[in-house]
Amino acid sequence: TRRSSDLDANKRVRIKAGIYYLDDRMPEVGLACDHARLACNSVKGRHDINYCVYDEMLREKLRRQQYVIDHIDEAVEKAYIKVFYQPVIRVRTGEVCGAEALVRWIDPTVGFLSPADFIETLEQFHLIHKVDEYVVEQVCRDYRALKDAGEPVVPVSVNLSRLDFELCDIVDYIERMREKYDVPRSMLDLEITESVLNDNSDLIKTETTRLREAGYHIWIDDFGSGYSSLNVLTEYEFDVLKLDLVFLRSYDHNPRAGKLISYVIQLARGLDVEPLTEGVETEAHFAFLKDAGCERAQGYYFSKPQPLDELKKTIAEKGLAYEAV
Repeated sequence: TRRSSDLDANKRVRIKAGIYYLDDRMPEVGLACDHARLACNSVKGRHDINYCVYDEMLREKLRRQQYVIDHIDEAVEKAYIKVFYQPVIRVRTGEVCGAEALVRWIDPTVGFLSPADFIETLEQFHLIHKVDEYVVEQVCRDYRALKDAGEPVVPVSVNLSRLDFELCDIVDYIERMREKYDVPRSMLDLEITESVLNDNSDLIKTETTRLREAGYHIWIDDFGSGYSSLNVLTEYEFDVLKLDLVFLRSYDHNPRAGKLISYVIQLARGLDVEPLTEGVETEAHFAFLKDAGCERAQGYYFSKPQPLDELKKTIAEKGLAYEAV
């Protein structure tokens, strides 16, 4: 037994609590405890909330979570998971220089599910690799179809989760899909969120280095969306720094945001990294990025994420040209 004098008086224990109100005079105690436990578990990963009350909203959220968990294999097998594409624009020329692959779930029972409805759940229950592998193969399949039809192609970026490196050999999987559909490595860009890199995992560093040495371009995604660490920019080798859309949203009402965006763009260029700003929604946004020297831009001003066939029509209607690759 440790003496009280040996204990660190500055240490604090954070209590998490789940609350379930008993409405019945003769409650089923076990069920009530289960509900309180579920409420508590829902805030375990939150640092800003210490307790949660089990209510109808939480019940509905848990029901949706359970549906996602129970049906993810079926959604992948029957292609309810869809890949949408959003173009990336070369700021200097206005040409389409790439696209980002984004995932949607169109379910015959519950309808349209956005990433906010299922990505977090799949990560929480260690199932996210099922979706990410599906997206990688679909992107490679779409590239081959476009190439065989003689249509223009541009590099496509795919988002990878930290768990992809832990739950499967994502590097080997990407290589196998690339070879299966004869896709050059230069046509697949790999996005990894800044928060993943901040975990300082040796595995992530080793595997991203392995991918880059193989010839893939690595992007840091969502830069500035959380507590950014400039140390990430020196610890990892990467090719594109993607500024989160929060920057341009702040630019609309805060003059200082424009200066910050310009500084980050110049920082990226100084490190021989291409800056890309997402969240471009207006002509004023695009003009500002031109003046600031940003290399690439992405956002609803050019196109919302769409299925491939619809995106091709949008690009044609807007008279956008494809960058030569």
